Amino acid sequence: MYLSLALLFAKENMNKWNWEKCCAESVAQFNRIGIRYTTCARIVMKWYRQFKTKRTLPIVIPKKQLPPFLQQNPDICTTIKRYGKEHLAELSIEFIFNYVHDTILPKLLLLLLLCIDIQSSAELKYMIGGDMIIRGVDVSFFGLR
Repeated sequence: MYLSLALLFAKENMNKWNWEKCCAESVAQFNRIGIRYTTCARIVMKWYRQFKTKRTLPIVIPKKQLPPFLQQNPDICTTIKRYGKEHLAELSIEFIFNYVHDTILPKLLLLLLLCIDIQSSAELKYMIGGDMIIRGVDVSFFGLR
């Protein structure tokens, strides 16, 4: 997109703008509408040099960041992935949504409430869905399946 817009600017402003200005204006236009894949005209110029030599455009797919909740809870992220792999036939957004809201969040809330109680009594044991939770033991998100 950046490259095609820069080439359009070069065509429209031939003999008025240099190539760097065309690339800079392309970057500025995309930044105005909220697309910030790059903020440097030199990157667009580099892409054009690569295009000229190879006659192909490199396809770069940036790795998307996980939501903050899943970044802070990698065990839950792993559990969701495992659950999705185990239920590929019925996998959908609604299916995972229901799993998160009906299974993960209630158990997470219960664990939070139990952690508050455990702080007041170090030797207490609690049962959560058949899994034993003891203070100081990593429960690996207590075996959600």
